[in-house]
Order: sequence, then structure tokens, then C-alpha cells
Amino acid sequence: SLVPALFLSHTEALVAGKERLMKRGRDAGAQGTFTDDGLALGTAYLLQVLKQNKSFDALHVFESAHKYYAEQQKQAELRILDPESVTGDEDETGELVSRVKEPERKSNWLQRNISKGLDSLSVDEAQNHKLRIQRFSNYQNEWLLLKYSFSGARIFFVP
Repeated sequence: SLVPALFLSHTEALVAGKERLMKRGRDAGAQGTFTDDGLALGTAYLLQVLKQNKSFDALHVFESAHKYYAEQQKQAELRILDPESVTGDEDETGELVSRVKEPERKSNWLQRNISKGLDSLSVDEAQNHKLRIQRFSNYQNEWLLLKYSFSGARIFFVP
């Protein structure tokens, strides 16, 4: 299907446009971008007219994108850490991290240790790691916004 590739290109263009807009510099304001839900609306219309809604839903595009970017963000966060600290470190209760099941506690442990890992890096390396993690977060947010726009647009074309 062409739609997932179109959505991917759309989200990448939005993230790149927002990064250019946020960049400080002489011509940063002149390179502004705008967003709208025209792609979501047009895609929802075409899928309905071509009777391809079930086929599109079977692709699980939004779930796959969320899973991919969440995994990429997690890998970027873990790259900051020393491999030994991931396998044998304990959290504040003395529990090995590998045994921590609750996502909130695991996330807290990860955030504390990422900060420690960033402190051990040079300023440029730390900045690069932070930007990489932030980029994956931005992609996840754009996919989520596209999902909401697309879901809302599909309501207009329910038979």
C-alpha cells in the first residue's frame, strides 16, 4: 500500500519543518511551515471511496510506527548507559533492574541512570544523544497527531 509510505514522508517532513522553525538563526523565521489535516482527510476519503478501509486497518500502520519509534528511543537511551550498569545495577529498593516489571519504576531507573551516563560524556556527545532521543520522541508525537487527525477524518465518511 502507498498510504504508509505517504504517512511516513508526511511525518518526516513535519518534524524537519518544525526543527527548522525552532532553529535559531538569521533565516529561521523565513523557513516557516504549517500543518493541516488535509492529508488525513484526503486519505480517509480515498480509502472510503475505494473501499480499502479494512485493508488499511489490517496493516496496523500507527501501531507499527509507535512500536518502531519507541524501540529506537529505548535503544538510544540504552546506548548512553554503560552495558555493565544495565545488567547488574540495582534500583533504590535493591531489586535488579531486569526484574523490575512496572514500567513507571523501570522508566524512573532509566532516567536516573541516563543522567549519570550523560555526565560521563563530553558536552558534544551528550548533546547528540539528547537530540537523538528527542527526535524519536518528536516522531512519536507526530504519528500520534496524524493518527488522531486520520481517525477524526474517517468519521466524516462513515456510510
